[in-house]
Amino acid sequence: MRVYPGADGKFTLYEDEGDEYDGKAVKIQL
Repeated sequence: MRVYPGADGKFTLYEDEGDEYDGKAVKIQL
């Protein structure tokens, strides 16, 4: 990931197992 200076913004890092559709995931606000 590269972060550049500038306007304020936000990003959500989303990670799951990739083998199910039951909504289990980790979401990290950056």
